[in-house]
Amino acid sequence: NRFIRKPVLLSEKPYGLFTINQFIRFWAVAFLSVCFCIALFKKERQENNHLNLRQTYSSIFKLFQKKCVRQLALLVLLDSIGYGVPQETLGLLIIPLIFVKIFIPFCITQTNRPLTWYYRSYLPVLFMCILIAIYIYFTPYILSQWYFYLILICLLILKESLISLMAASRFGFYARISDSCIGGTYITLLSTLGKLGGGLKSSAVLYTAGWIKPDKLAYPLLVGIWVLLGCIWLIVQYRTVLRLQALPLEG
Repeated sequence: NRFIRKPVLLSEKPYGLFTINQFIRFWAVAFLSVCFCIALFKKERQENNHLNLRQTYSSIFKLFQKKCVRQLALLVLLDSIGYGVPQETLGLLIIPLIFVKIFIPFCITQTNRPLTWYYRSYLPVLFMCILIAIYIYFTPYILSQWYFYLILICLLILKESLISLMAASRFGFYARISDSCIGGTYITLLSTLGKLGGGLKSSAVLYTAGWIKPDKLAYPLLVGIWVLLGCIWLIVQYRTVLRLQALPLEG
């Protein structure tokens, strides 16, 4: 009732929105339907230059001998610095925002410079983190007001839209620069580095949280520290992003 029904303005009930059986059944049908449609309608092209497993990973190793690829790997590994840490309520409210992530990639389908969306969205994301931290600070004073969840959802939608736009631009750039022979492996490797960076950031945040006294200033203070680190990271890596995007595809 507190985390789901109130945000979507539903009346309170003594039970959940659905049972675990209904939840599993729905997603089972959804996954089977999607897999069936892919198997039925998606046709793969036969490539004459197919590489075996050893050749694929050998090509990946050779790629990392290039300075630009190492710079891209570092960029992907550390790009989540500054996003802040969502509270329990924020984490639950993000669930319905999955629909935002579905439509965001359509924003960059017609561009040949996907990283432009990436660096233009970074500062607004940091700004949204600050706004949410301020809003959380004043939560005890406005929690009982009717507009509390409405404003919170709007802030989360804006922040999640920007983060999804950044993620879509990164994957668009991966797809643009990947060789068709090793494209899937290359994209998976870069995605893994991104997930690793997010995990390292979360661990670092939890570690630094132990140094801060648990009061109402703790969360805004922690967000402020990571937003500052995010600004420093953007200043340092801004020219690298522009340089990577300007490199010729043939190289």
